[in-house]
Amino acid sequence: MRLSDLYGVRAVDAAGRTMGRVREVHAAGGEITYLLIGPLAFLARLTGGREGRRIPWSAVTKVHQDAIEVGRMAPSQPQSLAKIG
Repeated sequence: MRLSDLYGVRAVDAAGRTMGRVREVHAAGGEITYLLIGPLAFLARLTGGREGRRIPWSAVTKVHQDAIEVGRMAPSQPQSLAKIG
């Protein structure tokens, strides 16, 4: 799988609920660090902003061709509030 294969893929929580679609993939040192998902992330991609839901790569539990499963995130960044600050 290539990084470009992740764009547009649904991110789902442990219960299978859709959290949003991957709009941006960030990497450092050749490794993925986090994903930006949701409509605000798409807008930020077009405008160069930093809005959107930030999902640390460490929270990703499984990658399927049509969905990315996200497990628990750190209490300091709950899934519904995780944003780039």
